[in-house]
Amino acid sequence: MIDKFIFNQKDKTVFKELEKKYKTHRKGYVILGPMAIGKTYWLDRQELKNEKVDWLDQDEYLVNIGAINWDVWKNPKPNSINYKLQYMRADYGTTMAKALGYRLIGSNFLDLIPDAIVFVPEELHKKFMSTRNKSKKFRENIERVKKNLKLIASKHKVPVFESVEDAVNFLEKKK
Repeated sequence: MIDKFIFNQKDKTVFKELEKKYKTHRKGYVILGPMAIGKTYWLDRQELKNEKVDWLDQDEYLVNIGAINWDVWKNPKPNSINYKLQYMRADYGTTMAKALGYRLIGSNFLDLIPDAIVFVPEELHKKFMSTRNKSKKFRENIERVKKNLKLIASKHKVPVFESVEDAVNFLEKKK
């Protein structure tokens, strides 16, 4: 059965709400990395500037625009049409936010080419994963994301970093 889950912008209120919490920039950026590398930890500790932060959690954003169907996210079947539709919506929504000057950090993508990729050192990643979901599906999903991001980095010459902080610093210094 094909997933009939569609976008819902709620009368464009999503962007009005984002503007209250997040700064828009002349140039938006996207940082991608597999789950359990410290993205949320870093995002939660951003410094407020004029009561706003610079970087947006891609997961939160995609939920707010109605791009994520949690049933597909929790039970990924990479060869299914529903999986493809889910991550096409993620690419579309993320590209739109970047074009509007938002800076996002996340791990949801199908064919999106990010501005930076983060792979924390393997031992640190294992430590971070030990505090999260320990299911076989979760570990398989992480490995699939890592494999795909490595291919994207190689094919498109995307810079790779060992921490979210390093990726953010690199992009914020770009003109």
